[in-house]
Amino acid sequence: MSQKTMIALATSLTAFVLVIAGGMFARLSGASAATEPAAAVSTAARDIWNQREAAYQSLIDQANQRLLATEQSSTATAASATEGASQGFTANLTPAQAAILALMAAPGADLTAQPELVAFQGIPAYEVPTTMGVVYIDATTGGVLYNGTARMTAAAVQGGSGDDEYDD
Repeated sequence: MSQKTMIALATSLTAFVLVIAGGMFARLSGASAATEPAAAVSTAARDIWNQREAAYQSLIDQANQRLLATEQSSTATAASATEGASQGFTANLTPAQAAILALMAAPGADLTAQPELVAFQGIPAYEVPTTMGVVYIDATTGGVLYNGTARMTAAAVQGGSGDDEYDD
């Protein structure tokens, strides 16, 4: 080989090695530069995540506070409903007698639970749950204080009268 060919080959080989080395250097430099924006994006994403998590926890706390307030309210309501019974109301009727009177006031109904002594508008009464509604019987006189089944019976009668509207 001639000297010119050797110089051309060496120059080409040197250029090739420099291009490869430059590419590797650029690649390594670019990898570290690419890591920095990824870290910045990761930090921004983490901040957004933390904000959403804080908002979510705040909503959970608010819901828990509302549940606690509702529970306290229902406990207070239940306490005031049984206040009359705890005040030592005396009943002239037994729960069985109150059940019979309630079933007489609500024909066709059945008991769903045992009568319970409560205060109905400040009056000692038995709360008698039936399949058609609740009946409150005065615990001292045996009178019906409230008949929740009367509305259902009236609605059933009104609904039954219009059945033949489309019959021919």
